[in-house]
Amino acid sequence: MRAEKMLEEVTSFLSECGCLPAFKQVDKDLLEAEKKLEYQLWKLFVRVENRMISQLVSMGYIPQDPVRRLLFVEEFLKHLKDDLPKVVANNVTDSAKRGRIIAFDDLKENGISYSYSDFDSWTYGRLQDQSYTFSRATSERIIGDFSGNLAQSYKKGLGIEEASKELQREFDQIKEYRLKRIARTEINSAQNEGIFETLSEFGVRYKQWITARDRRVRGNKPKDKANHVMMHGEVVGLYERFSNGLFFPGDRFGEPREWIHCRCRIRPYLPKRGEVIVGDL
Repeated sequence: MRAEKMLEEVTSFLSECGCLPAFKQVDKDLLEAEKKLEYQLWKLFVRVENRMISQLVSMGYIPQDPVRRLLFVEEFLKHLKDDLPKVVANNVTDSAKRGRIIAFDDLKENGISYSYSDFDSWTYGRLQDQSYTFSRATSERIIGDFSGNLAQSYKKGLGIEEASKELQREFDQIKEYRLKRIARTEINSAQNEGIFETLSEFGVRYKQWITARDRRVRGNKPKDKANHVMMHGEVVGLYERFSNGLFFPGDRFGEPREWIHCRCRIRPYLPKRGEVIVGDL
């Protein structure tokens, strides 16, 4: 732990001195995009929360059969399977576009200027389709979690009043924490994919992993299952995976512990004259 702490301090020092590109101040637009998506997702639950709990109380019992419990939940939340993915996909376009602008700005800082051009419709369509697929899986997990909540109440032999309180706690947990996590993950993932696609389009050979450089970066706490502190400044080829197996922060084809709720991003890396990247050896 002491060695990791020293490495973190050295990395921060190098970033501040210009030897490593420092993470810019938290982007106001990024935070606003997260809050916008979180609010849109929040509305999907608020409109059915009271109805679902009231119906459970009115019934006076918890369905004892797993299939019936799932049917009860889906009666109120089945709209999530289509609405949640649509809401997320509609926000992906703006996030990817923001990533493209960031990539152009990063290239300009490195002395390379391009006339700005937008992604083509095919790229946007692909990003939205991909987002829709992942988000639909998320909505199905949420429905399963509500069904599991009722199953636990039934298994514990809870009365209908206690069971309704447990269901309320599930809704509260969704609204107070889980939706924020979903929004941050989706927005940052789309933004980083927008950066990646732009760097690929303009033939950039290397990318660099940059963290937010604060105490919330995973790897600062002993219980963290991933360590992004150690990755700050890591450079690999554009089409190579970073040491944690991801192509970019938010790459959902990697281990969930690496990309869920991640705030890191990539930026282009242009080697100095005579510099050799390890992967090229």
